Amino acid sequence: MRVFFLLIFMLCVATAKDQPRTILESLPEDLAGCTKDKYYAYDEAGLGGSIAYKKTGLVVTVYAYDLGKDKIADGTEDPTVKQTFTQANEDIFTAQKAGYYSKVERIKDGFVKETVGALVSRYVLTRSSKARSDGLEVFSEIHVFGARDHIIKFRISGDLKAQKELHETLQKLLPLIQKAITTPAK
Repeated sequence: MRVFFLLIFMLCVATAKDQPRTILESLPEDLAGCTKDKYYAYDEAGLGGSIAYKKTGLVVTVYAYDLGKDKIADGTEDPTVKQTFTQANEDIFTAQKAGYYSKVERIKDGFVKETVGALVSRYVLTRSSKARSDGLEVFSEIHVFGARDHIIKFRISGDLKAQKELHETLQKLLPLIQKAITTPAK
């Protein structure tokens, strides 16, 4: 009987999925000229946590969460990933209605194969006084995909005036983050 319970315990340990903290804290401290901030855990179960990579004029927040689901397929086809992408886009317009943005212009959305593959939306946003930066124009991107039984979301915000230079950083940074998340260290 002990052997049976030991086998069951070992099977559970072997198949346990990583926690958001494990996924995000394992990311490199510095990537593509950006520095990683500390891990932030969200209070509500299923919302996981986030870290941010920062550089002057640019913030890339990386979220890992599972919404309480045991399985989330890698890639972009999982219904939970698709729902999360839709909700993330709706949240921008909700923030506009709440006064955080005085203008929201959607530039592009859909599936993008630039890296591993993600659902991506791009915006130009004008922040309002409620966002503590009245009139500042920023480019904003949302990238969503599934990995390691979690939803992985990138929320990108950058100074629109420096967009060309910052996009060069993003072209290096995003694939490095995705690779680190999708191929964890053994």
